[in-house]
Amino acid sequence: MQLSEKATYVLAAKDGNYGSVTIYQMLRLPPTQSAWNMKDGFESVSMEVLPEYLGDHIFVYNGFPEVVKQVMSTELWKNLPATKKNQVYRYGDQFHDEFVMEDPYSMELQLDTIVNTLLANKK
Repeated sequence: MQLSEKATYVLAAKDGNYGSVTIYQMLRLPPTQSAWNMKDGFESVSMEVLPEYLGDHIFVYNGFPEVVKQVMSTELWKNLPATKKNQVYRYGDQFHDEFVMEDPYSMELQLDTIVNTLLANKK
């Protein structure tokens, strides 16, 4: 998912961006049914329906760190199963990172970043 000052976006399991290809296709992590059924690469959703799109693990693109921090302090966020299990992963930033492009080199960097993020969380 990606949080901005104007909207909350969920990334599709098919044709998504900002790491969704790495998460769903390269690592083969299973999407929720809502993420699988999305027609576009991403959708703007309200906080009320956000849990329908989020699974056992939540990947949060850290494009707007202050917005991410604000959302993560809400009761809705604190009560998500992935949050309770410490399975929320923040990655990237809006100014310079490998998640903006989808060329082979960037995809390899994305894979390294996501895998390292998962492994760091297990310690």
